[in-house]
Amino acid sequence: YNSCDDDEGDSDDAYSQSYDGWEQFLNSGWCNSDLDKEICDGDSWSTCSLSHCIDSCTSTYGETTNVEYHCDSDHGCWCYCQSSCDCMEAVGDSSTWAPTGTLTIPESCTAEPTAEPTITASQSYEGWEPFYDAGWCHSDLDEEICDGGSWSTCSLSHCIDSCTSAYGETTNVEYHCDSDHGCWCYCQSSCDCMEAVGDSSTWAPTGTLTIPESCPFSYSYSYSYNYNYNYATGG
Repeated sequence: YNSCDDDEGDSDDAYSQSYDGWEQFLNSGWCNSDLDKEICDGDSWSTCSLSHCIDSCTSTYGETTNVEYHCDSDHGCWCYCQSSCDCMEAVGDSSTWAPTGTLTIPESCTAEPTAEPTITASQSYEGWEPFYDAGWCHSDLDEEICDGGSWSTCSLSHCIDSCTSAYGETTNVEYHCDSDHGCWCYCQSSCDCMEAVGDSSTWAPTGTLTIPESCPFSYSYSYSYNYNYNYATGG
């Protein structure tokens, strides 16, 4: 942010501001979104006020769902319009405002994935059931949706929705998260045998999948961060 000469007490005056029908998430950070349009940055609270911020965002960008608005004694006040809230940036150093009751603050964008099953097992998808640590189904499809992302960008719902909409032949998905590799998702069209038993998980429409045996060592495959295996050749 650009520095500016602020009147002493600017930040206190800024924090006393309010906007009817909107609520503040103080020091929560700002919502990462595709919009991210600047209204003002580095100004005094009188020229970059909360009402100016919200009015400008909502009148100029109809897709605005929340705004970043914050002031401090070093940088003055700043405002950016946001269209969604995928994860939080600059936690502790900025604040977000949104229409009352419309926003639940998500995880930090830089948060390290916590260990499975906290992430993998805490998620659910209506009509689908998990097979934790069963491995992933070997099939001809094996299309990647995401690999190594945080749970907020590579979620179970994103995985299943993407697979079923992009690949009509999808019968199950590999979806798993761990603290070393983040979360990953692959679309599968059948379940000939199981790869990576104990190191990945499979989801399928409830009652449609019976987990088969582990695959013979002659299969070559890749999963999560492009780890390659070929048991027949040993590398």
